Amino acid sequence: MSQRSAAQPGTRGPNTSCSCTANYSPTQAQLNAGVVRNTATASFAANGATVSAPSASANVPVVELPGLAFTKSGLSQFPTVGSTVSYTFGVRNTGNVTLTNVVVTDPRIPALACTFTNLAPGRTPITCFARYGLTQDDVDAGGGIQQRHGFGQFAAGCGDP
Repeated sequence: MSQRSAAQPGTRGPNTSCSCTANYSPTQAQLNAGVVRNTATASFAANGATVSAPSASANVPVVELPGLAFTKSGLSQFPTVGSTVSYTFGVRNTGNVTLTNVVVTDPRIPALACTFTNLAPGRTPITCFARYGLTQDDVDAGGGIQQRHGFGQFAAGCGDP
């Protein structure tokens, strides 16, 4: 069996075969669905008529690689007790599938309401903001270590918003 690219048509004799290769870039919806489905046909023209073979299909599984980058920034030094510190949280999808229900939490800011319904891969980071009132315990602890969390899930079958 010989092999040709999709751009190299050729002539074949009886009882011979060949194969063709081609590249395809899947859509985000196909990546999110977890499989790329494709159907192809083969045909030839002879004596003014087109003869076609039955179509053939392939289902190629997608390796789903969800990923999340998360940042938190604020003042480098804490002000006095009772002052308000403003924080910025950045969330970016570093994977290859759309993430759904991405939630940012911070144990020191229980009222933080930062949820992203759909976060497509490679988009500009999405940000949210929160304020925190500095306590004496924070000062006694050297400014307090700020924890933050981001989590989400990847969705099969959800399109890119």
